[in-house]
Amino acid sequence: MSEHPFHHGNLRAALLDAAERTLREGGLDELSLRALAREAGVSHSAPRRHFADRRALLDGLAERGFTRLNDALGDSPDVTAAARAFVDFAVREPALLDLMFTTKGDQASPATRAAAARFFATVAATLPAGPPAAPGYPPLRQLLLAATLQGVAAMAASGRLPPDLADRLVIEAADLLTAPGPRPATTRGAYPGDSSGVR
Repeated sequence: MSEHPFHHGNLRAALLDAAERTLREGGLDELSLRALAREAGVSHSAPRRHFADRRALLDGLAERGFTRLNDALGDSPDVTAAARAFVDFAVREPALLDLMFTTKGDQASPATRAAAARFFATVAATLPAGPPAAPGYPPLRQLLLAATLQGVAAMAASGRLPPDLADRLVIEAADLLTAPGPRPATTRGAYPGDSSGVR
C-alpha cells in the first residue's frame, strides 16, 4: 500500500496553495508542514522533499507573492498603475503581503530575493530619478512611494479607508512623486546619522 492516499501531480504547488489558505484564514502561527501534509493527504515527511523546514515554506510563499505581484504590475506600468496594483494586492492578500515584507533580505532564499528585486526594479522604473538616500538604500522617491503605499494599503486592508478614497490617495501620491520641479531646501541631514545637511 502506498504511503500517499492519492497522487499529486505537483505537490509543491498543492502545499503552497494550502499554505496560502491557512495564512489567509488562520494566520502565520497556524502554518506547519505537518498540518499541510494532512490537508494535502500525504505523509508527514512528503513536504520535506520540497521544503526542508518551515522557513523554506515561508520563503516559498514570499517568492510566490512577489511573482504574483510582478504579474499584476504588467510589462510596462506607470507609477499610478504600479501603485494601484500594489494596494489592490494588499487588500486581497494582507497576510501574504505582510509575510513578503517582513522576510529579512539576508535570510531569505536566493529565489525570494530575486523575485523581490524584480518587483522593486519594476516599481523603480516608473519613477523619475530623485535624490539619493543613504548608502545601501534606494533613492528617496522610491522609499517615499513604498512608505506611502504601505500606509494606504494597511488602512485600506483594515477597512479604515473606503476603496474610492484609497484610490484617490494612490493617484495623489503618484502625481506628487512624478511632479517636476526642485525639492524644497532643508537643513536636515539626508538620512539618519547624516549631520552634513542638504541645502
